[in-house]
Amino acid sequence: MRHRCSSPPGKTSTGYAARTPSRTCAAPTRFPPPPARPNATVSNPGGDRDANRTLYLIAVIRLRYCPKTRTYANRRTTEGKSKKEIIRCLKRYIAREIYYTLRADLKNLAPTP
Repeated sequence: MRHRCSSPPGKTSTGYAARTPSRTCAAPTRFPPPPARPNATVSNPGGDRDANRTLYLIAVIRLRYCPKTRTYANRRTTEGKSKKEIIRCLKRYIAREIYYTLRADLKNLAPTP
């Protein structure tokens, strides 16, 4: 069984998603909006729902308890962003943060010759 996050056989990517595979696995990835609704965002239907739910919970908990995240949310609110858009941005930031932390941990676990 093929993992949900892997790309189709024979297809390679050289863009941003190739450099950060976590974006293709977690649901916060976005597609271009349909022409009829240019301001809409469209979620990746191939995303991992469990990962998306976990990122959402982390974002909501940070909004409630982390002063730095609250300051960020207040700033984005004054810029005109909705709460939904703020949470989407937070989820992307958290996914990036987790990805690079995991990479650093794995690098430290690698045996040194």
